[in-house]
Amino acid sequence: MLTMDLMDIDKVLNDLENAEIENEQSTRPKLEIGKTKPFWVPDNETTICMRCELKSKLEYTQSSNEHRVCGNCWNFLKPSLNEEKKISPNPNNPMEYCSTLSPYQQVEIENNAKTQMEVMVPVSVLKKQHNIESQKNFKKKVTFSDGISPGKQSNFLFKIPQICSYNCSLDYDIISVDNDINLIKRLQEEHLRFFINKNFFVKAKIVKLACCVNETILNLSTEGLHDVGQDEITILLKFDIAECKIPVEIFQHFTEIYENALAGSFIPELGYSLANQSPFLGSSEHGGFLYIRQSFQCIQDIIVPEAPFLIGILIHKQEIPWAKIFPLRLTLRLGAEYRYYPCPHVSIRERPTKLLFSLNHIKGLVIHMEDRKTSVLIPKNRYDSIMKALCDSTDNILSLGGDFSSAADGHLVCIQNLRSDTDELLNYSTQAINIQGQPRKITGANFIVFNGALKSSAGFSAKCCIVEDGLMVQISAEKLLELRKSLENKMDFEIFCGTTNSEEIQKEIVNINWVQDDCKFNIGVVSPIDGMKFDGIPSIRINKINFQKLSLTNQSVTIRCTEVFILSQNSDEVLRIEEINILDLTDKIAVSTISALQNFLDLLLAKGCLKIGLRTSLSKDLVSYEAGSKVKFPPLYMNSLDNELVPVLHKEANNIQGTLVIELIFKIIKL
Repeated sequence: MLTMDLMDIDKVLNDLENAEIENEQSTRPKLEIGKTKPFWVPDNETTICMRCELKSKLEYTQSSNEHRVCGNCWNFLKPSLNEEKKISPNPNNPMEYCSTLSPYQQVEIENNAKTQMEVMVPVSVLKKQHNIESQKNFKKKVTFSDGISPGKQSNFLFKIPQICSYNCSLDYDIISVDNDINLIKRLQEEHLRFFINKNFFVKAKIVKLACCVNETILNLSTEGLHDVGQDEITILLKFDIAECKIPVEIFQHFTEIYENALAGSFIPELGYSLANQSPFLGSSEHGGFLYIRQSFQCIQDIIVPEAPFLIGILIHKQEIPWAKIFPLRLTLRLGAEYRYYPCPHVSIRERPTKLLFSLNHIKGLVIHMEDRKTSVLIPKNRYDSIMKALCDSTDNILSLGGDFSSAADGHLVCIQNLRSDTDELLNYSTQAINIQGQPRKITGANFIVFNGALKSSAGFSAKCCIVEDGLMVQISAEKLLELRKSLENKMDFEIFCGTTNSEEIQKEIVNINWVQDDCKFNIGVVSPIDGMKFDGIPSIRINKINFQKLSLTNQSVTIRCTEVFILSQNSDEVLRIEEINILDLTDKIAVSTISALQNFLDLLLAKGCLKIGLRTSLSKDLVSYEAGSKVKFPPLYMNSLDNELVPVLHKEANNIQGTLVIELIFKIIKL
């Protein structure tokens, strides 16, 4: 009897246990409502009506919403659904609004609070009448995306960037710093790398330039602009230790330059960048920077970035038109003001404006003035620019703007009179500056104008005079026509200036000569394969559109093609290659190279191979290539390149006349 009782007890316990499990399973879906994603039944498994459970075609409304019921059931349910839409939610029914408790239960939970809890019934989005008064008293606040409110200015939106503490060549820690006197002391003792983003840094140091200008400067140099196709930039800003802070606006300006370069907008030599905030660097008169190459400027004790790089000179807002139209005049005017040839490389804040305010600029053209002789030297590779100047000129006037000449030891300077106590206010005058302590043998000029309005009755074969910081040559209309034809035919031309009765030996001569190609670019750039110098070798930067095609990104690393150098062409005849053809060839080679190296990006990054070169020689008879980063690639990478690259090179070599040697530059960037 006792045994039967124990068995009964076990049975009862098992029944109770099963009942609890079933109860838990039945309540679980309610507890998980809103927490788990509902399961969506595929269309191919919904052939049965959910109402009558008969196989039938599903019914769809005009808005293409699927109801999962057959046509007969839908006709039966549709009127009731339309009636439900007309009825407002019932606050006493928790199923019709957002709360899971009725209003009475909510009041009880609040223990008879002074104000009854509002029921979360869905309401119209239209404004209610009782809210009008409160809306009148409400003051709207508008803030732009850059954080500045209308009518207000903020100099503290862009905080001082963090600095990098390097553990090894590729690993660093990010440390926050305060813009105070302690940071100034650190910059006087060491140079710091400020972190802008993972691939862009700014190196800074406070330097005393005792060798040349005898000024204390804040030396700022970028690191990472080459990765987006822009020349690196260094800015030497005159700095007073008593300021106790460094201007943070300059870091924001560097960021804008990086973003513009990433979008395909680059700054060339004698280009400019405008400040997008005011005041900028402590003054509302500062307008941006004008960029030059280093020529005779002293760079001792200065941190300069990897070549090629530009030096930024601070300019005023009133000088911006000159930076756009005639930047060489502005740079030389600054050189005359501060007695530094050809122009100072230190940016001086709150200096007075030097020029207040078209000419066809021919890159590489220089004008040399010597004793009774003037030479206009035109590079042969600037023929297209000369033809454009001829098309833009009038029948009687031909003007050509030149570049700064390193062969000249002096230069004409245009100075505008800004003194209001004289009768010559805003008039221009001419001066000459030269290297201190050296005799002036060759004097450079900024431009030359050929005026074809000289009459034969004047008694002169031609006249030459200095106008501002350039030359004016007056000749007859027939002589100007001859000059145009000689320029079109790429021939030299001579003009004898003086009276018609004087002998030629007594006349001043103006020579227009075609000279060797302009090669004053890519100075200091070397190949990452074997250190080959790229001085004077033309290159094409890859813009934003090709960035997207010629790049590949994995989880942590990006590789992209940034530039292509045209190393050599056919030695027997000039092989003129259009830029679009070079870019088309670059696209195909770069895509194959990236495909071959995509599996080795992490390994290349770990070895510090951040800049990769691929040099290829293409002709119908011979195809070859080599690749490397600091040293030539080992067989591990070359085997992968052989599989991807060799078929493409052989195919493209059939379309090339002569021999073409190009080198593609790739950059590996951490994400």
